[in-house]
Amino acid sequence: MRSYRWYAGGDVNATFGLVVDNMTNLVVLAGLLIGVFHFPADLVLYRMVPGTALGVLVGDLVYTWLACRLARR
Repeated sequence: MRSYRWYAGGDVNATFGLVVDNMTNLVVLAGLLIGVFHFPADLVLYRMVPGTALGVLVGDLVYTWLACRLARR
């Protein structure tokens, strides 16, 4: 069985780009919910934003597990 590389050239740059893109989208959407649609700021900032972050983290962990399982095949 071959050894699997955990990272390759450009991974850090791609991760940084993805994080910046996701944070930008989250800030813009939170601003729209609060400013345009008049959602309560407490709801958006203390419930929706952390819930979204937790959902992304869990999804990333699942995708990592699936990728490792696929790499073993």
